[in-house]
Amino acid sequence: GFSALKNGGFLVAEVEGLIQRHKVACARWSILTEFHFGGYAKSDKTLRDFCENFRASQNMSLDLVYTGKMVYGILDLVRRDLIAQGTQIVAWHTGNTHGIESAKLGRYSKDVFKAHNAESLEHCV
Repeated sequence: GFSALKNGGFLVAEVEGLIQRHKVACARWSILTEFHFGGYAKSDKTLRDFCENFRASQNMSLDLVYTGKMVYGILDLVRRDLIAQGTQIVAWHTGNTHGIESAKLGRYSKDVFKAHNAESLEHCV
């Protein structure tokens, strides 16, 4: 996993506790903490430029809070050959595109959230 939290190393112990408590057979997992870009709901020019370039090249929006950091991290690991060529990667894009619109305002906006979700719900009806 990818932590969006600065100093998110504590999550490792949390997940280990959950795995043990629920007796889950899960031998291979990790949480990477170096892709937080300043912490929860924070970003820098590198991440903002990456998300904009990704949207332009892939026609898929990434938010600056979660999925942008995750996809940046995955591609960085591939670039540094830390993920072997030919490896199948599954990434769960959780949405949060309302975060992109809020970022344009420079703050989280409940109005943007409501407008985005109302639009998304219209597509489901």
